[in-house]
Amino acid sequence: MKIGIDFYNVITQYPKQMRELARSFLVAGNEVYIISAYGDRQLKKYDSSPKKYKEFIESYNVPCSGIKLVYFKDDDSLIPKMKYDVIKRLGIELMIDDRPETIKYLHERGICALQMLKPIKKKDA
Repeated sequence: MKIGIDFYNVITQYPKQMRELARSFLVAGNEVYIISAYGDRQLKKYDSSPKKYKEFIESYNVPCSGIKLVYFKDDDSLIPKMKYDVIKRLGIELMIDDRPETIKYLHERGICALQMLKPIKKKDA
């Protein structure tokens, strides 16, 4: 089986759990890919280039078969289709992502997708 895991709001939210999940899938003989969409905002936020952004993802030490970056310029509504194209090309059978529109897009195209809810922002007491 081939599994895809999104980076931002999935691995970044639960790095320890995603490391263990990926490790267990790999040990069982599966392939695990980290699939992350990024745009100019992310590059500015991390004062980065695509290469540095990939190194930032690698710093989370989630074992994987590969990291696939999907670049979008301004229109993040294109992310679901762009991720789908990568997922289809790799033969991913299960994708874990935080974006409801990506989950819906994948489900409509026959890809099993699980949604990681975005973090709850805590209000100051």
